[in-house]
Amino acid sequence: MNLANALYKEIKGRENQEYAVYTKSQLESDVNTDWIKETMRNSILQNHNLQFSGGGEKTKVLTSLGYFDQKGF
Repeated sequence: MNLANALYKEIKGRENQEYAVYTKSQLESDVNTDWIKETMRNSILQNHNLQFSGGGEKTKVLTSLGYFDQKGF
């Protein structure tokens, strides 16, 4: 985070901003999230499709219904 702030301050017009990208409280935070673990965990996925088609010589009918649900990433 300190590197990001340092690099941001090098942009013309941003030289006098003390905390460019992150706030002071964010920089002093002791939160340490393992983002690889959070994004690569298993999740529940549901995917259902139902389709009806039919008709006669002059008319064709197609009806479709779908449902998709995913918990997590």
